[in-house]
Amino acid sequence: MNRDEYLLMIIDAIPAPVFLVDEDLHILESNSAGAALSSDASRIVVGKRCCEVQQCIHVNAEDDELRFSTACITCKLKNSVEQSLKGQRAIREKLRITCSNAKAVFPTTKFVTTTPFDHQAKTVVLLVLEEMLPLESSKEKLAVCANCKKIRNDDEFWEGADQFLGKYLNLMVSHGLCPECAQTLYSKLD
Repeated sequence: MNRDEYLLMIIDAIPAPVFLVDEDLHILESNSAGAALSSDASRIVVGKRCCEVQQCIHVNAEDDELRFSTACITCKLKNSVEQSLKGQRAIREKLRITCSNAKAVFPTTKFVTTTPFDHQAKTVVLLVLEEMLPLESSKEKLAVCANCKKIRNDDEFWEGADQFLGKYLNLMVSHGLCPECAQTLYSKLD
C-alpha cells in the first residue's frame, strides 16, 4: 500500500463527512461518511454541491447556474469555504442549517472545519462536517421544563429526557423509581 492509499484509508475511517470542495462547493472527493449523505441509493456525491448533499432548503439542485440564493450570503459553510480559499482556516465554526427530505423540514446544527488544500495545481478546500450535540452548543446549560421535565435541544424542540439521552448521548434509558417516589406512590396503596 502506497502513502496516498494509506492516507485515503485513514480519511475514510473518520466517522464525520469529509469533502474536498471547490469554490462553488462542488464535491471533488468524499470519504464514505460523506457519501452516506447522498439522498439516493447510488451514494454518489462527487460532482454535487455540498449544500445539495446536506439537503439544505435553499439549494436549487436543478439550476447549477444559480450558484447561491440570497440566504447563502450568511451561510457559515459557504463563508468558511471562501475564507479557506483566501488561505485561512475555519475550525469548528457553528453552522445552523435547515434541511428537508421526503418526510420533513428540520433544522440541524453542525461544526464546520475548513482548510485550504492544493489539489491538481489549484487550491481547493478540505471540509469536515461534525454533528453538534445539543450539550456542546448549549454552553453547559440545559433547558429543562419545570413541569414535565422535557429537555429543549438546540433547535428549540422539546423532547423527553429518555429520547434526548438516547439520541444525543447514545444512552439507553430504563425506567425505575427512586426510593422517595416509590415511598410516595406505594404508601397510597397501604
